Amino acid sequence: MNTTFLSQTANYIYTTYKDMLADICIIMPSNRGMIYLKKYLSDEIGKTFFPPDFYSIEQFMQKISGLSLISNEEIWIKLYN
Repeated sequence: MNTTFLSQTANYIYTTYKDMLADICIIMPSNRGMIYLKKYLSDEIGKTFFPPDFYSIEQFMQKISGLSLISNEEIWIKLYN
């Protein structure tokens, strides 16, 4: 069977952190990859569980820095001024 990288990653996460899933944080490069990894992890476990925290790199940087992104409109206004 042809398995994807994310399904292999979900398998590794589950076998390694089976009892501590709710205590770990997984940082992904994008939201799209996060969605697929959540699906594969759910398929791997096959029952209700407390999931790990999932963040994109952007979300994680915002969380640890305490800063937030400004909208494109705010950028244009600041540049105009």
